[in-house]
Amino acid sequence: MGRKSAKSHDSKTPRRYWTIRIVFRRRLRTTNGLERLNEEIRRRERVIRIFPNRESVYRLVGAVLIEIDEKWMSGRKYLDMAEYWRWRKMKEQEARSVYQEASEMKRVG
Repeated sequence: MGRKSAKSHDSKTPRRYWTIRIVFRRRLRTTNGLERLNEEIRRRERVIRIFPNRESVYRLVGAVLIEIDEKWMSGRKYLDMAEYWRWRKMKEQEARSVYQEASEMKRVG
């Protein structure tokens, strides 16, 4: 059995995933953010131990989510969306130019 090359596509992975630049793929393929969130909720839950009602659980999780959101808004960004939108705009422009060339070739041919 040979090793898979780095460019080979997994049949279970959506095709759209492979069109995204590798900078973004590295961030999207992991669940580190979700794991960190669960870890933080568990850490705080251990302090409380027993919740008096369901609403207190919702308040705790809501507080953790708000705190993480504030960190993401003010600190270093996990995914720089400005770079992504620039890349996407460039890809759309390339696709338009290819489409225009193809339509011109149909008219001429």
